[in-house]
Amino acid sequence: MAQIFNQELRFKDENGQEFPAWEEKTLGEVFKLTRGKVLSMKEVVNFKDNLNLYPVYSSQTQKNGLAEFLTAIDKKINLTEQQIVQSEEWKKGLLQAMLV
Repeated sequence: MAQIFNQELRFKDENGQEFPAWEEKTLGEVFKLTRGKVLSMKEVVNFKDNLNLYPVYSSQTQKNGLAEFLTAIDKKINLTEQQIVQSEEWKKGLLQAMLV
């Protein structure tokens, strides 16, 4: 691998010719570097367009995905707690109806 990067070993094209000499460029010369929108994990799966062919994932993407997951769990817990309270009230009503 080191020989490839040191240009000691060169691959040839399909015609057996050597590829042109390597050019050194900065990332800014090859790509447009911008700070974009932070995507949640569920958006990452479906997010691909001509402007964002190779989205960069950050730790923020992971954190947002985890935060959304934990928020969803909290909502389910709250809903379940409400259902328990409603069931207990219904049970009280049934017991009162039995005793009358």
